[in-house]
Amino acid sequence: SFGRGLSRYPDWSPDGRTLAFGRWADPGRLDGPMWDLYTIATAGGAPRRLTDSPSVEAYPRWSRDGRSIDFLRADESGVGAVRIPAAGGGARPLAGAGAFTAEESPDGRFVFFTRDKEIWRKPVAGGDEVKVVEARQAIFSGWDVYDRGLCYFDARPDGTRVLRVHDFASGRARDLAVIPKLDNAGLAVSPDGRWVVYDQQDAYGSDLVLVENFR
Repeated sequence: SFGRGLSRYPDWSPDGRTLAFGRWADPGRLDGPMWDLYTIATAGGAPRRLTDSPSVEAYPRWSRDGRSIDFLRADESGVGAVRIPAAGGGARPLAGAGAFTAEESPDGRFVFFTRDKEIWRKPVAGGDEVKVVEARQAIFSGWDVYDRGLCYFDARPDGTRVLRVHDFASGRARDLAVIPKLDNAGLAVSPDGRWVVYDQQDAYGSDLVLVENFR
């Protein structure tokens, strides 16, 4: 616990020993530092800060070899997917302008990233970007890549929210399930590719409070 602020977007390292996460030290201030990245041992201890800038740096995801962390960086120059060494050091862009959340393929050969309503692929060693999926709605954190394909949230023409699977072998996508309660959800596919876990907001509310004798 930092005592205050927001800590979100945790991601396990491949060896299970470390967590990467984002933290916003003072959400009440929009003129100061925004989200930064940290790591912490799963056994406990002090967190280690990876980034320190006034920009937004969030949604961390580990590379498959555990040596790097991919994340979103947003500042006055735009939005981009960036990679930083897990041990600390300088960050480098992963993809062209407009790239959002990014994740490496299970074999470590490609990095997948979102750009508005699309999911793209680029070789980790360098090369051309290739569009893989085009959805009907913007894709933020609600997607995951596994060995046989991509799983992501989308919408049907009538607006019904669905969970879809894009198969690499056939190049086709199919509806997996209708999602009646979806609110900026994130998801993850199990390592064996048989299950999907996602978050769901069942209720949201607020109250109006009358303060008597207010001065």
